[in-house]
Amino acid sequence: MTLGVAVAVAVAVAALVIVVLRADDSPAGWSAPVTLSPAGLVGSTESATSDDGTSVAVWSERSGGQWALMSAERPLGGRWSTPAPIVDSQLWRIRDISMAVNQRGDGVVAFAFWSRSRTVLLASVRPAGGRWGEPQVIAPVISGSYFPKAAIGQDGEAVVAWSTLGPRGAISVARRSSAGWSDPVAVLDTGDVFSTPELVVGPGGEAVLATSINRGSSAKPRLQLAVTRSEAAGALWRDMALPDPSVADSAQPTLAYDAQGRLNLMWARPARGATALVASRADGVDWSEASELDRGPVNGFGTVVAQPDAEGLVVAWVRWAVPSESITIRAARLGANPGAPSPPAVLDTFTLPAGPGLYRGPPSTSLSLAGGQSPTALWSRLLSLAPQSSADVVSASMDRSGTWSSATVVAPHAKNTWPLDAGSAEGTRIAAWATLTNPNGGPIDISVSESR
Repeated sequence: MTLGVAVAVAVAVAALVIVVLRADDSPAGWSAPVTLSPAGLVGSTESATSDDGTSVAVWSERSGGQWALMSAERPLGGRWSTPAPIVDSQLWRIRDISMAVNQRGDGVVAFAFWSRSRTVLLASVRPAGGRWGEPQVIAPVISGSYFPKAAIGQDGEAVVAWSTLGPRGAISVARRSSAGWSDPVAVLDTGDVFSTPELVVGPGGEAVLATSINRGSSAKPRLQLAVTRSEAAGALWRDMALPDPSVADSAQPTLAYDAQGRLNLMWARPARGATALVASRADGVDWSEASELDRGPVNGFGTVVAQPDAEGLVVAWVRWAVPSESITIRAARLGANPGAPSPPAVLDTFTLPAGPGLYRGPPSTSLSLAGGQSPTALWSRLLSLAPQSSADVVSASMDRSGTWSSATVVAPHAKNTWPLDAGSAEGTRIAAWATLTNPNGGPIDISVSESR
């Protein structure tokens, strides 16, 4: 569970403050804050940045016992717009928000209405610079929970996949066309493995989904990676079998299209008493032989993110070094030859706070990545856990030659803070992070900062 997820679980309702940093008086030239404060109390929030530097925020907000879904956006170097409702105030609680924004600024958001263990799933879309459309129901009322993942292609093709929590896991998908959202299509039975699916939308509306499934039993689980693809709206979903689909416990796969529109898959798998982070590229329905990006301890990899840059695909990841209880942030580039990734660059290494029994697995370290002409990584550098967690929010960027800058602190010694989103536009780096200012239940600050 990431720090952001842990905070979201701990905070049922919190006041939200959105902060934009602008002037050059904060660390390493990162800008100073302008604040947007919604009037109500907030349950959950999402932030994303398009290629022109426009930041989009979506959050659920409670006022007078009713819930609304709100949104605001901010152009590069500008001010936040007045918050506007996607869903007007009503009695159902709004939670489990997933938002995606493509390079030109088109967006899709999926979210759940929840009341007394009854849940229904909805989605809304917006064109770049336009308003969010009327939300539509994409999955029926159930007794349980939906866990959605939204994605949108560069031509505006919106897709939502979701898992349901029950005796057996299942993943379903809905697509949006000019006529509205399609009926749900069940694409995978995941057995007793539960995870939110990974989903991307590529050229021509191709949608690809990946998740872990159990090919064994509850007593003797045998986790494998399953990938399925639909070439366009209305097309059947077809499996894309991997030569070696083995996957490490709790590892989440990462899918991304590179600058040339080629599909890439990154995941962690067992490797003789260790865990290897590997990458493979699709050629039609086939996959290349997986190339190793890094090797670490058993279940020693955390977040893995990937974004296209001018030369191909940049991948960044979190690795836990067991003997020294330290975290390493690394990155590599996948170019024309999928079997020859660049040697991994070490962006940051830091020792974790000491304490017996603090870590039963890799400690949570949030990581975000932006692609484009100047790929930018943003992560949390954990400093302490008690009496409350404290971290630096740290960033680094890569130039055209593939060389990464030194890590710079964007927000020093921030209490209960985790990165949300990184961006890069017109020579400007953009960083967004969230801070739980009261560990007992809010408020939450969301900060956006720029640096040239």
